[in-house]
Formats: sequence, C-alpha cells, structure tokens
Amino acid sequence: MLLDTLFDDQSGAVRYLDQYGDAVAEMVKHLIGPFLSRALLEGDMQDYLRFRAFEGGSHSKNPLEDVSPVDLVNWCRNAGDERAWALVSNAIAPFGSCHEGGTVELSEQAVAILRNAPEPVDVLKVYIEAVSPMSCSGSRVDIVARRIAALACLDTSHLSSVEALLTTELPRLQKIEREARERETNRDRESEQRFE
Repeated sequence: MLLDTLFDDQSGAVRYLDQYGDAVAEMVKHLIGPFLSRALLEGDMQDYLRFRAFEGGSHSKNPLEDVSPVDLVNWCRNAGDERAWALVSNAIAPFGSCHEGGTVELSEQAVAILRNAPEPVDVLKVYIEAVSPMSCSGSRVDIVARRIAALACLDTSHLSSVEALLTTELPRLQKIEREARERETNRDRESEQRFE
C-alpha cells in the first residue's frame, strides 16, 4: 500500500515525492528491494520520470542516501536484470551534495557498485556524466573540478577497463573544466565592467 501511494498507476513514476520529505527515505530503507524494482525495472517510462524519484531537493533527499552499499549491491546481484547496475548508478548521488569547499570523493555506494558491477565501465560512464551537477549553489566550475579530482583519485588497480576509460576521459573532462572556467571568468569580468 505504501508503494502504491508513491507510484503513479498510469506512468509508473514516483509522484508527490516533495510532499513526503524524508519519510520516503526512511520507508526505502525497509523496502529497498520492492522500491528499487518498482522505480527502476518496472514500466516503460522516460528516464527523466524514472530518475526524478532520486533527485532530492530542498524538501527531500535522495531516498537511497541512507541505504547501505551492501544492500544496493545485493539488490543489483539479485534483480535478475543486467540493467540494474547502471540504473542504480543513475539513481544514487555518486559525488554526494554540491556544497562549497572541502574535498569531494566518490560515495561509498558509488565505489561499491563500481567494484562489484559485472561491467564496471558502464557504471563509470554514468559517474562521468554526473560530473556536471544538475543544480548547485556557488561556482559550478569549482564543483566540476572537485568531481574530476575525485575520479582521478579512484583506485583502478583491479579494474583495468576502468583505468583505460579514465585515461581517455580525464583529459577531456579537464579541458571542459578549463573552458568553462574561462567562460565563467569572462562573464564575471563583463559583469564587473557593467557594474562600474
């Protein structure tokens, strides 16, 4: 009944999540398997609807935030669907929140999924896509830079395919960061000149 309340009958997507606040995250800790199966594997919906349940926001947090990495890995292994690993990778927050300052690391959930996935490259591609935040406060470029640094610090000694992908992708991401920083600097300079 709880899940029926959360999920729309027609689209299969989670609805009214912002109205439930952190109650959904508490419920998910006890219904992790049924919730993930329904949110990620059931129905045929567009990704923006499927992953809306996991975005979090000012009134709610990502409902997977307090789920243990072991539980997520076990669900992926037992889901009976090879897409589970990539879908969960899209559902978690691999870099955590985007508050200013401090070092950013891949979350324990993100590392556990990457290390246990049968196709870790597919999981890493999801994390690479998440380098650019959906929303944030402060300098977007600073957040991107810290996330790139987190990927660069990833221990890939037992994951040669991941190491090869990072070798290719890190320079590309760093170039994107440099170009974005230049644009941000130019925009700030123009803004200051207009103000003067």
